[in-house]
Amino acid sequence: MTEQQRVPAGDSWFGEPALRVTSGDGSRLLVVPGRGAKIASLVDPAGVERLAQPGIPLPAPARPGDAFVESDMCGWDECAPAVLPEHVVADGRDVVVPDHGELWTADWSVTYAADAVVADTVGGSQDYRFRRTVEPADRGFRLRYRVRAGSRPVAMCWVAHPQFTAPPGSVVQVPGSRMAVDVLDPGRPRCPWPTAGVAVDAVPPGGCAKVYAAPEHAVGEARLTTPGRDALVLAWDAAAAPFCGVWVDRGAYSREDVVAIEPASGFADGLADALGSGRVMTVAAEQEVSWWLDVRVEAG
Repeated sequence: MTEQQRVPAGDSWFGEPALRVTSGDGSRLLVVPGRGAKIASLVDPAGVERLAQPGIPLPAPARPGDAFVESDMCGWDECAPAVLPEHVVADGRDVVVPDHGELWTADWSVTYAADAVVADTVGGSQDYRFRRTVEPADRGFRLRYRVRAGSRPVAMCWVAHPQFTAPPGSVVQVPGSRMAVDVLDPGRPRCPWPTAGVAVDAVPPGGCAKVYAAPEHAVGEARLTTPGRDALVLAWDAAAAPFCGVWVDRGAYSREDVVAIEPASGFADGLADALGSGRVMTVAAEQEVSWWLDVRVEAG
């Protein structure tokens, strides 16, 4: 099966309703409302699917309380108010964070507005409303995010979780990063950020790895390069989301080699750690915070 043949056709995704957005350069994106408003497909101008696709038969949509690695393990999910499952106290109240947050299993209202797809949902662990709007751009797409708090402040470790296909030779570069923090090691060891970037081939087959760019220096761009493909570039609002994680999965949980470039509004993955260090987005009561993320392909 070629990469082009894997691209779902029409405004459906493996038989499920989907909403399509097409950019000025011919890139195509599909949002599936019934799967946590997942961005299930991202096809570049060359017709190559950039997001991991599911196994067949397609698993049922995930429900609250499900384990992330036992779900469809594909596409682009939104994780909030954090990634790690934990029970924390924030602003004097208990906050229970499910595995990979609550948005990827939430019920969303998804509609077209002009040429954009607008997705809205509400938080369960804290009182907030979350909106993501996917807009076409001349090259690629702009994702606009908005969180509005209810009557109490909201602690928000939002993390984007796109699972990009990463064939041999794939490398993730994060301009401006100086040190890498291994967040899978409880000791959080640091080492200089690899000069050539985070190489998928450096992780043994069947293994996985995750590093964050050290939080002392904000970053707002990352680039995935793969031999034979144009580069996939993410750029985002570093004032609101100054952190970035890179997840590499070579079959530990995925069906194929994938990388997730993960812009984040908190450091790193866990809400308790982020609150303890003060490195977390806080939305004041009855207020809102907005930010943006661009995704596009570039030559080279």
